[in-house]
Amino acid sequence: MPSLHPGELRWAAIWTVVVLALASLPYPIAWALTPPGYTFTWVLTTPFDVFSYLSKMGEAARGAWLLHLPYTSEPHPPALLFPQYVLLAKLGAVTGVGNLVAFHLFRIAGGAVLLLAGYLFIVTLSPQVTVRRTAFAFTAIGGSLSWLTSGFGVIGIDATVPESNTFHTLFANGHFALAMAALYGVALLVLRSAPSFPWRRMVVAALLAALAVVLQPFFVILMGFVGVLWTGLFLLRRGMPAGWCKPPLALIPLAVGGTAALYWLQLQTNVATAGWIAQNLTPSPSPLHVLAGYGLIAPLALLGLARAWRDPEGAGLTRDGALLLLAWAIALPVMLYAPFQFQRRLSEGAHVPLSLLAAAGLWWWAQRLGPRAWGWLRLASVAVLGLGTLWLVGLSLLGALTLRTPFYLPNDDLAALQWLGRNGNEGNVVLAAPAMGNAIPAYAPVRVYWGHTLETSDQARKLAATDRFFSPAPSASERCALLAEAGITYVYEGAVERGKLAGTLAGQPGLTVAQQWPGATVWRVTGCESAGQGAPR
Repeated sequence: MPSLHPGELRWAAIWTVVVLALASLPYPIAWALTPPGYTFTWVLTTPFDVFSYLSKMGEAARGAWLLHLPYTSEPHPPALLFPQYVLLAKLGAVTGVGNLVAFHLFRIAGGAVLLLAGYLFIVTLSPQVTVRRTAFAFTAIGGSLSWLTSGFGVIGIDATVPESNTFHTLFANGHFALAMAALYGVALLVLRSAPSFPWRRMVVAALLAALAVVLQPFFVILMGFVGVLWTGLFLLRRGMPAGWCKPPLALIPLAVGGTAALYWLQLQTNVATAGWIAQNLTPSPSPLHVLAGYGLIAPLALLGLARAWRDPEGAGLTRDGALLLLAWAIALPVMLYAPFQFQRRLSEGAHVPLSLLAAAGLWWWAQRLGPRAWGWLRLASVAVLGLGTLWLVGLSLLGALTLRTPFYLPNDDLAALQWLGRNGNEGNVVLAAPAMGNAIPAYAPVRVYWGHTLETSDQARKLAATDRFFSPAPSASERCALLAEAGITYVYEGAVERGKLAGTLAGQPGLTVAQQWPGATVWRVTGCESAGQGAPR
């Protein structure tokens, strides 16, 4: 089994620090570019999810261990949700750093664990140091071809699905990174424990597998697919090696299946979380967008795939490791387009194996071209992949500056959210336009009528009703009917809402000013005398 060479771990640690610094750099840049009259929220990617995580941390920081869905306005019992953010909020409260700082520290720490675990995974599968380092470079800065294809309307999956790309994961959140690190830990423990599979190591592998499922419950599908295919390829290529049928190995599927079953059972018995799961549909984009997202890694990995089957040693891979890479590469397109509700989420974790296959394919090709080819091919490949990462960072910054809300909040909006944070409570339901409805629970202990495409119950109907409410179209009585039907406590009117209304809600029956600023108003719902028409639907 391949081992680390002297100084190799130090090399990986140094480059991990460099890559994490580069992945974090967009945040201070965005802060420095804050438009006048705005405040940077320190959110740059997937704001709908980040504000959701921050809202969960907010409830945990207020003392809860079981959480509600603040984006579902109907009362419902709490459930075990996002335990990583519950623990993180508790830690942030004890240390006094606060939720936002704790979130970013977790993002950085999770990223460091991912990069180092990813490198150890690569080391386990490749004895060639130069292939290992190239695979690490592909992993860390491997971007898409969207800089080339976006002009034709093809945006790669690396931009739309952060967990499909390592660099995007590094500046998105910490739990994606930690889940992937746990996944690689399971694989390298299994490979390094063969054929004896001692109980102690398999217990650790089982605990890591359980952790991966707690962090990302759909990993039960991913690990099942890849595990079954890996076993099948093993039997096809090598037969059953002596000593591999040992009881300790059974701990891993037992841990995965048991953890997933317990977690999903408690979610399905809660009406709010069951609705969330039912709406949690994440279909994959077209294969063209997937290929564009993996960029140069895709064709190089295809070359590596062929060599991994025919001549793994010639491609700088171990025989057992090559079979795992083959299994993962074959499973990926199947999982992306099989009839699962989590299709695109199953791309998570595939970037490192594909990067190693790409490095192996490039290594094999360079050996056929001559002694000087490897250096030039490796440099050119990293440069092309780096362009994709620069495009991704540029897109994030440009998108934030163009859209502004929710990446930047007008100062009056921020003051209104802080007022809700001081004066609101978990019994209050706030009606706001979609962008602000998503952000409000991250700042205040309230529920919102609509705030998240997955976590808001009956979200399509509520979204349509919200959009109609904040438009010039409905009558006063129609708005009153929605306020009464939904049990709204406050109506939020900020810059986004005023833009949609082409005015303000001043004069709307049933609303009185709770607090007001030049650019924002929090209205208290006092009830209408009459609600002649039905609520907007």
